[in-house]
Amino acid sequence: MKKYLLSFILSVFIIVAGFSQQLVQVNYANGSDLQYFSLNGSQDAILRISSTGSLLEYGVEREVSRFSYTSPNLMPFVGRVDLFGTEALPGLEGKVKSLGTTYINWYTNMDRDYQDGKIKSVGNTLLDYYSNFDDKAYAGKLKKIGGMEVTYYSSFDNVVLSGKLKSIGNIQVQYFSSFDDKLIQGKIKSIGNYNWQWYSGRDSRDYQGSIKSGSYRQAVNGIIFTII
Repeated sequence: MKKYLLSFILSVFIIVAGFSQQLVQVNYANGSDLQYFSLNGSQDAILRISSTGSLLEYGVEREVSRFSYTSPNLMPFVGRVDLFGTEALPGLEGKVKSLGTTYINWYTNMDRDYQDGKIKSVGNTLLDYYSNFDDKAYAGKLKKIGGMEVTYYSSFDNVVLSGKLKSIGNIQVQYFSSFDDKLIQGKIKSIGNYNWQWYSGRDSRDYQGSIKSGSYRQAVNGIIFTII
C-alpha cells in the first residue's frame, strides 16, 4: 500500500512540475501585430518573450480592470533574481539565470546558429526555433513552447499574412487578408472558435480600425489572448 501511495505522490509531483511553467498569454498590438508570448514562473512571475526568443520583460502583472486589458509594464518581481556572471559561457553574462525557483536556460554559441542567444527553457518548459533553412517568413522564430507546436503563415501566403502567427497547439488564428477593407487588413479575424469584427473605412472616422465586436481579452483553451 505504501509503495502505491508513494508512486501516486511522485506522479502528482511530476505532473505539477511539468505544468509549473507554461504559456499563459499571447499579446497583440493594433489588433494585428504579435508582441510577445508570456510564460508563468514561481511567485506569480510573468516572463514576456518575443517570437524570436528574447526575454523582453519579467515581473508581476498588475490587476486587470475593465479599463486596462493588459499591463503595459509589469510590476517589479520581489523574489530573488540571479544573473549569469563572468564565469558563464560567452554571451550569457548579465542574462537572467533564475527568478525565484524558476531557472532559465539559454542557447549559446555551442548550439546551432539559429538558436544562439535565445531562451532554451523556462523551468520545465523547453523552447525550440525554426532554423535558417526554413521559410524566410518564420526562420528563427519560436517553433515549440513545451509540447505545443507554433506555426506561422509562410512567404507564399497572402502578403498581409506572411510571418503572422498561424497556430499554437490546436488553436488556429486567422486574419483579414489584402482582399478585405484596407483599414482591417492583417487584423485578427478569429482565434479558435472566437471571432472579431472591426470598424472599416465605411464607418465613422472616430471608430475606424477599432474593435466592433469581440473581446479585448479572450481566454482560448487556457491561454489569454490580449488584443489591443
